[in-house]
Amino acid sequence: MIDRRVKRNQHFVPQSYLRRFTIKGEQSLLWSFDKKVKGYLRNPSSVNRVCCEDYYYYQIDEQGGVNHILLEDAISDIERIGNDGINDLINMSSMPYAYLPIEKISNISFYIALMQTRGPTFRDAVNNLYGDMAVRALEATFEDKVLPEAPTALKELIDEMGLLNVVKPSILTTVSLMHMIESAKQISHSILKKQWTLLIACNGSEFITSDNPVIFYSEKHERDVGPAHHNAIYAFPFISKVMFTY
Repeated sequence: MIDRRVKRNQHFVPQSYLRRFTIKGEQSLLWSFDKKVKGYLRNPSSVNRVCCEDYYYYQIDEQGGVNHILLEDAISDIERIGNDGINDLINMSSMPYAYLPIEKISNISFYIALMQTRGPTFRDAVNNLYGDMAVRALEATFEDKVLPEAPTALKELIDEMGLLNVVKPSILTTVSLMHMIESAKQISHSILKKQWTLLIACNGSEFITSDNPVIFYSEKHERDVGPAHHNAIYAFPFISKVMFTY
């Protein structure tokens, strides 16, 4: 039996979502576009191996222990509930109007918002910000002589090579988890206030998705518009034939 406590492969784009874009006739294979080489991979990729990282949702508890599955299990519940609501919308996509109870609308809103914040694009930005703060704090405390005096050998090394070439501060990537959840809550509230629209792909055309499936832009072409801004417009393909926008 597999010990779920040591589960490694954790997705930031749900497998259930990726399966909506698999190759026709396949349940788990899709074509992947490599951004670095700017071309499609020669062979199809499995949804099990794309849009994922090892221990992506790990947390540190108060005793210093590492938990790899607590947050992922909670996110899996969000995926399941949100996915059910999205299926309802897809089934109503051919109707002039779609109706869902407010509870399901709220679930879908948070599902979409979390899709925006759970990926590396968002989390890496937060982690990098904290990393920069750690560097500045180290430099300031060293220059102000707040830190205890370094041993002679270390001090000579710092004088010769520079502080940051000798002491390299690092942060735990867990620092972005709280921001991931809290930002998703704010974005979700913004989504709830919008008028939702479903777009159907033309015959012979299909929508595609990516490792950052939810995109946003300014309705009035304003600069510095964030995802929770009242003028932000979102686009999120539900499946290859149906896109959500508002």
